[in-house]
Amino acid sequence: MSNDNLKPCVQAVESNQQALEELQFVLQLSQGQFSLVLAKCNYGFLRHGLKAKLLELSPNIQELNLEPSVTKLYSRIREIQGEQQFSGLVVYGLESVRNIKQLLLSLNPVREEFRKNCHFAVILWINDDIFRLFKRLIPDFESWTTRIVFTIPAPLLLRKLKYNSDILFTKILELGYSSRFLTYDKLFDPNERLEILAALRDLENQEQQLDLALQASIEFAQGRKLNRKPEIDNVLAHYQKSLELWQELAQEIPTLEL
Repeated sequence: MSNDNLKPCVQAVESNQQALEELQFVLQLSQGQFSLVLAKCNYGFLRHGLKAKLLELSPNIQELNLEPSVTKLYSRIREIQGEQQFSGLVVYGLESVRNIKQLLLSLNPVREEFRKNCHFAVILWINDDIFRLFKRLIPDFESWTTRIVFTIPAPLLLRKLKYNSDILFTKILELGYSSRFLTYDKLFDPNERLEILAALRDLENQEQQLDLALQASIEFAQGRKLNRKPEIDNVLAHYQKSLELWQELAQEIPTLEL
């Protein structure tokens, strides 16, 4: 990874220093007793940077990367725990679990088992979608949790969206005519679509406007992500909106007089 690509990640991590310190404090406070933390973060590259920073601050915590096929979180935790008591456990991969609803529903019946057998903080990295499922499916369990939110400032979100759109167009141009058969998910990690939608929501919440070029690129990318027959009407709507925005932008560019 180039230094230019590392800068946004470093800046995003630095902007979350207070939330990181809060997480570290919860870890220290939970020594010898169970607590459950929902660490809400919508962006993979930010989670990656925070993971490294958290290990620097609390080097003795354990990690669990969930397999997509897992259906019971408590059983998986106890399996790796054995007879030892961790200083803390950080769980990654919930966003990739195939049957996430089943996994979440399996938590309610074992709430007291967590208290009896897990005398440490369990930190679950989640995104907005999983948090909504927590509140809808297991509100009693969710009420037990401490929630810590990790966000990205608007200028970095705008840079991320522009970077993603530039990469998309670059790949399409490199593939040429054959790229017409490839959806966005074939060109990017499937979770990238969720991250872009989250970025758009976060920017709206921060009352940040996208310039016309970025709006047009996002509309094109949205159409590319839905490039399947059952969604053809939505595909065409996104492409049409993208075209209209590009045309509006072209009208704003002054023509050169020769």
